[in-house]
Amino acid sequence: MVADYYYLVSSLPELQLEAPPLISREEFLSLCEEQLTDRDLSIMQALVSGVSGTGGSETAAQWVSFSDSLDAELASQRAQRMNLKDQSSYIPQELPPASIVDLVAKAMSDLSPLESERLLDEARLAFLDELAVNHHFDLTRIIVYYLKLTILDREQSFEFDRGDAEFRRLLSNIQTSIRSY
Repeated sequence: MVADYYYLVSSLPELQLEAPPLISREEFLSLCEEQLTDRDLSIMQALVSGVSGTGGSETAAQWVSFSDSLDAELASQRAQRMNLKDQSSYIPQELPPASIVDLVAKAMSDLSPLESERLLDEARLAFLDELAVNHHFDLTRIIVYYLKLTILDREQSFEFDRGDAEFRRLLSNIQTSIRSY
């Protein structure tokens, strides 16, 4: 029997890429501990802890497959861009979907690192939205919410001003080194 979590899902604040989450992962997981069945809670705990496998969740398995494909394609295109001689360890086991290849190529283009990360995060969120279609109050919706929250937490850790200052410092050091030759 599939459990429905009407109260939990309806009480969660909306998540948006442009705004900090109104709930922390810890608060969300605390709500899950209070309201999920033992079976569903064990699936969530497996997902959160990152243990091998997906706890038997098809949603988590699809996410892991997408995420692994994206990471492998990023590594492959970075290896090609860096002209690494032995690229065999960066070649994905399976051919990624063309959409992932195109997405990574765009992210590796002339975008700033921050813009590239945002592009990839938008794609991750769009994939999660697809997973959640027709799952309104079930465990799939809960898993998708947690994964989105994880992405948005990471987004909030980007500090543009600090990153820009570090970039300018490194660039200045390089320019100074070049001038001294």
